[in-house]
Amino acid sequence: MTDLTARLQEALGARYQLERELPLGGLGRLFLARTGRGAHVVVQALPPDIVSRIDAGRFHEAITRVSKLRHRAIVPILEAGGSQDLLYVVSARPKGESLHSRLVREGGLTVDETVQVLWDVADALAYAHEAGICHGDLKADTLYLDNGRGQVAELGLRCALTQVLEGSHEVDVRADLHALAVVGQQMLGGQSAPVEAALSRALSIDPAEQFASAAAFRDAVGSPPSRQRRRARRRVLAAGLLA
Repeated sequence: MTDLTARLQEALGARYQLERELPLGGLGRLFLARTGRGAHVVVQALPPDIVSRIDAGRFHEAITRVSKLRHRAIVPILEAGGSQDLLYVVSARPKGESLHSRLVREGGLTVDETVQVLWDVADALAYAHEAGICHGDLKADTLYLDNGRGQVAELGLRCALTQVLEGSHEVDVRADLHALAVVGQQMLGGQSAPVEAALSRALSIDPAEQFASAAAFRDAVGSPPSRQRRRARRRVLAAGLLA
C-alpha cells in the first residue's frame, strides 16, 4: 500500500474500503472503493499542487452544490472530504466502458452512436449549465458508454475548483461545447455525417457563429436513435388505440 493509499484510506475511515487504483480519468488519482453495503464507488484524490492552493472548507461547499445534480446522463458526485493536505471526491461508479477505451479499441463509433452520445451529453450539459455548473474538462476519458447511451463523469469538479481558486462563478458554456465537438469528431473518426454541421459551428472561432447554449447544440445534433424509437412506439400505441 502506497503512502497516498494509506493516507486516503485513513481519511475515508470505515465508510469506504479502497480496493484498487484505476487508470487515470481526468484529474488526480482514481481508486475503486466499496461501501459498507457492498456498492462500488470511485474515490478521486486531487493532485497535491491543487490541494495546496485551495481552501478545503470552500471546496467542500462547492462540491455539495455539485452533488445535488441529478440527470440520467450525469455520473453523480456524492461528496468531498479530507483535510488541507489531502482532498478527495467520491462519485458513483460509471456504468459501461469509457469512451476513450472504445475509441482505442475500435477507432470510432457509428454515426447513430455518435449522435446519441452527443445528444445525451449536451442534454446533461444544458441541465448543469442552468444550475450554474459547467464541466471544464470534457474529453473521451470523462465520458462513458452505457448500452449505447452517453454518460458524463466528473461534471462540476473542475467548475468547483475554478470557483474556489479564482472566485469566478461564470459558466463557460462555449468551452464545454467546444470540447464536446472535439470529442464528436473523434467519435466520427473521419466519417461524413449531417451532424458535422453542428460540430463545425461549435468549433467556430467566431463567437457569432457559436451556439449560445448546450440546448441549442443538442437540438442541432438531430434526433438520436433513442428518441426515434420512443416516437415509433408512440405511433404503434396510437395506431392500436384507433384500431
